[in-house]
Amino acid sequence: MDRNINNQFPDFDDKQGFNKLLSELYKYGFKDECWHNEAMPHVCKMIPTEKYPDRSMRVWMDWKDHNWSDWYHNLKEGQTYYRFNVHLQGEYGDSDTTEFQKDFETMEDVLKFVKDYFESNVAKWTPLYDEWNNWLGKQDNIDDKQADAQAVITCYTLSEDQKEYVTDFIERWEQ
Repeated sequence: MDRNINNQFPDFDDKQGFNKLLSELYKYGFKDECWHNEAMPHVCKMIPTEKYPDRSMRVWMDWKDHNWSDWYHNLKEGQTYYRFNVHLQGEYGDSDTTEFQKDFETMEDVLKFVKDYFESNVAKWTPLYDEWNNWLGKQDNIDDKQADAQAVITCYTLSEDQKEYVTDFIERWEQ
């Protein structure tokens, strides 16, 4: 049986909103990752890196009625109810690998944030930075561990395998 909003949160009070969130984010690769042991439903997109193969962005959606919320059930008048949270983390449940965590009041704000993130180069470059730094750290013949790919290919004598890797990396970077 596939886990989804209907069988993991059968009493959730905003399934229509959740389905809208999922349909809007589907184009970026998000999937329903609901699990009944969580405080609220969420959608998830895997964004693996070499260092964190389980790295993911999760968009959490709390209950429409804050009285059902695990986090905001004691909300006082005048306090803001942040129904949505976007969380980018290297390892699920490991706060040390959190890259960012941001709260939002409205679905529109969440959708704009996620769209801006994926349409910027941040989503593309972060895994490439990690990959490059990992590879560079393993190269004994390259003493400048801050060098970029262009500097490495022009300033160092490289083996054929190193040249191939750096050339391929540059091509992927420029895509």
